[in-house]
Amino acid sequence: MKQWMPLLRTWILPVAILLGLNVTFLNPAYLSGDILDQDDIKLGYAKSKEIRDYREATGEEPLWTNSMFSGMPTAQISTKYGGNIFQYITGAVKAIGGTTSSTYIIFYLMIGGFIGLRGLGVNHWLSTIGGFAYGYSGFFIIGYAAGHNAKVNTAAFIPLMIMALLLIFEKKNWKAMILMAIFAGLSIHRNHFQITYYSGLFIGIVWLTYLIKYAREKALPEFAKLTSWLAVAALLSIGPNLANMWSTKVYTTESMRGGISELTNKNQNQGEGGLSFDYAMAWSSGIYESVALVIPNAAGGGIMVDYSDMGTETFDQLVRAFRQQGMNASQAAEQANQYMGAALMKWTGESMGNGAYYVGAGMFFLFCLALFAVGGTIRNWVLASGIVFLFMSWGANFESFNKLLFHALPLYNKFRVPSMSMVVLFFLVPFYGIYGLNSWIVLDKPARMKAFSCGVAIFTGFVVLFGLVAPYAMSLEGMRDAGFTQQGFSLDQLISDRQGIITSSAMRSLIFGLLTAAALYVWHIGKLNQIATIAVVGAITLLDLYGFDRDQLELDDFQAKRQWEQQYAPNAANLAILQDSDSHFRVWNSMTGLTNDSYTSYHHKSIGGYHGAKLQRYQDLIDNQLNKRNMACFSMLNAKYVIAQGKKGKPQAQRNPNACGNAWSVNNVTMVANADAEMAALSGFNPKKTAVVDTRFSDYVGNTTSLDSAKVKLTSYDPKYMEYSFEGGNAFVVFSEIYYQGSGNDWQAYLDGKPVDHIRVNYTLRGMKVPAGKHEIVFEFKPKSFYAGQKLNMAGSGLLLLLVAYFGWLAYKENKE
Repeated sequence: MKQWMPLLRTWILPVAILLGLNVTFLNPAYLSGDILDQDDIKLGYAKSKEIRDYREATGEEPLWTNSMFSGMPTAQISTKYGGNIFQYITGAVKAIGGTTSSTYIIFYLMIGGFIGLRGLGVNHWLSTIGGFAYGYSGFFIIGYAAGHNAKVNTAAFIPLMIMALLLIFEKKNWKAMILMAIFAGLSIHRNHFQITYYSGLFIGIVWLTYLIKYAREKALPEFAKLTSWLAVAALLSIGPNLANMWSTKVYTTESMRGGISELTNKNQNQGEGGLSFDYAMAWSSGIYESVALVIPNAAGGGIMVDYSDMGTETFDQLVRAFRQQGMNASQAAEQANQYMGAALMKWTGESMGNGAYYVGAGMFFLFCLALFAVGGTIRNWVLASGIVFLFMSWGANFESFNKLLFHALPLYNKFRVPSMSMVVLFFLVPFYGIYGLNSWIVLDKPARMKAFSCGVAIFTGFVVLFGLVAPYAMSLEGMRDAGFTQQGFSLDQLISDRQGIITSSAMRSLIFGLLTAAALYVWHIGKLNQIATIAVVGAITLLDLYGFDRDQLELDDFQAKRQWEQQYAPNAANLAILQDSDSHFRVWNSMTGLTNDSYTSYHHKSIGGYHGAKLQRYQDLIDNQLNKRNMACFSMLNAKYVIAQGKKGKPQAQRNPNACGNAWSVNNVTMVANADAEMAALSGFNPKKTAVVDTRFSDYVGNTTSLDSAKVKLTSYDPKYMEYSFEGGNAFVVFSEIYYQGSGNDWQAYLDGKPVDHIRVNYTLRGMKVPAGKHEIVFEFKPKSFYAGQKLNMAGSGLLLLLVAYFGWLAYKENKE
């Protein structure tokens, strides 16, 4: 038993404490099974219902869903790939961390931060504080509360990958190659490629600093060997994830993230096979907004901040106004709080919706301390990467820098929301702060005091300058203040209230930061022992972050499971449509926007939907036809029902008598010169009689002067397998299904069991020539990236397991000797 005590004390007990802290903060999920009301999760749950139902009924993956945007691959919605060893590792951690409302995600972060520090030799109790500070920073709690689970989950592996990287280049430890392969593979497996991409850029910056170090030491051959370990680790991490990565790459080429619109007016504003710069830079962080990492309300807070006890005249004015409208005191205060956070107090930037991305004042002080306690290459890459990712987060607010990256870096133009790059800063501050504290403790007294004095000076100077001086020295006028003054608000009062909010927030940060400093100073002069000092620093960190986080994620945000599920209950319009026994038709909910509606997808196959990477071709149709309410285009998509506003504003189902059905023969095929002409021809055409085809398909279409009519009927519906009966003369048939090539021939067509070609018609749909007679037509979705990819997954997983076993055996032999 005695030999297990170090393991128990330095590993198991800290992990148990972190789990306990998670249970305490998220106790409704752990203790009552309540569900956190996360907006993105609610949307995702609605739009993936067809996928879940199919998976449960068949045990297979549908691969395609018609639940939104008239049909699209499931690759970036919900797809489970077989043969991936990382899914079993993930499952084990989920079981420990809790699956209700994915509480394991925050636990993941804390464990990642803890192990990352412990693996580098940091004291186990300091590592526990670092793990907590990483998991409970504002960036991740706000993201988790909003339902950005994949983003938050993927970030858990940043500390682990950096740990492995430092073990390779600092310790020259070959075992770290396998660790890097595992942690990078887990990052890819969590399927938030933007965070994994940022992790890769971060690793690249660290790698460059070591290149410079080894070059100065004239040890480039050694560096090349270590780099080869890193390259092998990268390949090993990709192997078990090939199916997902391949599927994503294939889909990206036709999505908004990587596909290029064929329309001329779109091409002029589009990135090179990616997003346009303006679209990609949406949700850029304001430059002054970055101060909120240390002073939470520096840029105005957010809708989750409680302004009621801040003593602002603007809040009191709003409460009076809402009371005059008939609201009770509680309702008026809630509305005033929402209005303050969403508009009045926000005067810079756009990225903070719910609240500030706050890293913790105590942690920032430790970061300042670390700058003077830990030097060399580590400090170099911390500062270099911190500056680069800070500039990246500013997005459109630092246009010259980010335009350079946008056009120069591979894949950079596939991602939006630049403020997300702050994820690296939220790793750097607690990681370097705790790592630095661990190093500071062992310095001699003079060096310790010098580092301490410099750290206190920088921290205090930062807070005083940006939190107490700047609000009175710079303009706090917002872009929307002219509108507010027209509503009766005094501009002077608004600015005064903003100044008060910033300075009170600065004083809070100053207190927590200097309390942390005071604890270290008391230890330094010998008035407190080390364990007690670490406990005090941990308690200050806990109070600081728990206090901030509880504003962002309240206990009232949890709901009983029955109450949470009630939001998906069908309304009268849904129930009326669900009476239709037809197996396959679409619904247009005209009461919502076409691109921000997931709830219709829960009950019906929707014309609209919600997805950040919809098919580019369908986005073109939305922009040029559907947003203009061209009913011919809704009809060709087989929008059999329209949900419209009925009496008293309630939704009502209306039958579309012109819906074209699942498939039909046309009298005429109109050939047009290009995509622009094809889109233009959809304005005012009759889809039941005419098909519009690009001349690139003229050889396939051939002579269309003598087209006959035919009867075409859908006889079997499955998301990835659709069967039709055909009877009639030589015909050209249009199918109300989205044309998608994928890797070249993902949707395969068969006529009487024999493979045949089909083409794109009406810019978005499928068309096929069918000879006279009785025939069976089948469309089957068979993406090579999924079926062949799973075999590659298995091969990659097998290779990784063999290497883990081999290196484990080598390590065992090494330790035994």
